[in-house]
Amino acid sequence: MRLDHVVLGVRDLDAGRLALVRSGFHVADGGQHVGRGTANELVRLDTGYLELLTVEDRSLALAAGGSRRQAAEFLDAHASGLLGYALEVKDLEAAATRLQAAGIATSGPHAMKRRQPDGRAVSWRTVLIDDNQWLSPHPFLIEWDATEDVRWQGARSDHPNGVERVTGVRATTGDLARSLDVLHALGGETRERDDYHARVSLADVDVKLLAHDGDLGDPGHVTAVTLEVASASGAGPQPLSDALLGTYFELAAGVSPGETKQP
Repeated sequence: MRLDHVVLGVRDLDAGRLALVRSGFHVADGGQHVGRGTANELVRLDTGYLELLTVEDRSLALAAGGSRRQAAEFLDAHASGLLGYALEVKDLEAAATRLQAAGIATSGPHAMKRRQPDGRAVSWRTVLIDDNQWLSPHPFLIEWDATEDVRWQGARSDHPNGVERVTGVRATTGDLARSLDVLHALGGETRERDDYHARVSLADVDVKLLAHDGDLGDPGHVTAVTLEVASASGAGPQPLSDALLGTYFELAAGVSPGETKQP
């Protein structure tokens, strides 16, 4: 298991691409999600990637329901922002079974397909926790039907800004104990915890959880992403830019999950 990708919703895909290019990323063509009304562009990293997701056909997205309706409704209200993150697994059914055995509700596998601009089709399947792909403190799970080399077709991962991979996510949660149960069922290990905060090593990322006192029924959501860079100055994480695409990015020199950066 490893982090697969982080999803940023954008109302204007061209503007989102330009914002990332100006921030020092190479952006690769994505494609259209067949029959779902959404489309994307991608930033390949040394491991995993960033996804820019937009709603191309609102009526089709609403009709598709589920995560596509959720994305459409989010982008009705926000020009851009973090939607969620995914973990790649090698055996989707086995991962879902482990979650269910721990009392965690799942849905899927859901079959998905993306049509590339060159006509190629890329397919995968997902499992959702609590039938919720976006705006959740928890990841969704993905299993690809093709190898990484086939999917990327030579897309560049050597970015001018030095970003190499995602090393962490931060999320709010309406139920800290249950969020920890979910992450533990996925193989995560709690490194720190008090009544309102927790830090969990999950696969190759650190997940920081903050319990919130918001509206009842608000499950929480991902609020920030930490990116590993080839070099970073200063003693701590630094913002990539202020609220780039509605997302707070932190830059940190190479720190593995569970380790502490030395001054």
